[in-house]
Amino acid sequence: MVFGLFRRKIAADAVAAQLPVAAPPTTTANYPEPPTPDLPVPITPPAAKPPLWQDVAYGMTPGEVRWTRPEAVPSIDARLLGDGTASLLQIPSLQLAGHDYSVQFYFKDGGLTQVTIATNGGPSAADFDGIANALRLRYGREVAFKDSPDSFSTGEWLSADGINVSLVFHEAIGCLNINFQYRYAEAAMQL
Repeated sequence: MVFGLFRRKIAADAVAAQLPVAAPPTTTANYPEPPTPDLPVPITPPAAKPPLWQDVAYGMTPGEVRWTRPEAVPSIDARLLGDGTASLLQIPSLQLAGHDYSVQFYFKDGGLTQVTIATNGGPSAADFDGIANALRLRYGREVAFKDSPDSFSTGEWLSADGINVSLVFHEAIGCLNINFQYRYAEAAMQL
């Protein structure tokens, strides 16, 4: 009986020896690719001009802003920021959350760099809270937030396309501003 088992094994080995032999798999097929670490995605300059506020895009000329927002008129008292940016256009009245605001369009080197929405008087801590909640709904959780009703309150958001949105409230001087800028994304591209 042992002899019969041995003969069958020899016969099976002979048949296996006649079968074609496949090439051994390559080393890349034997081993999976090593995982790549999750690295942050760098901010790259946008192919199109990102919207700063509603349909008004970063880098637009004053003429393009007026074409897009026909209610924009030349600023009555052009404000100048420290870096030479000037408010050349404005929308004198905009109803937002039941209050009257104005919109200032700031330009530098012929292109739009900032949009500021400012209250036309009488802001309260409740106004700050309402605008902050609206910004959370639009842009998600804030990057930074400081709520100090008796002093100076601020909030900052960063949109997916690199627009920095900052909310500033100071009841004592009647200030409630929302600023839309592209400054952090520009700075990040320089690092």
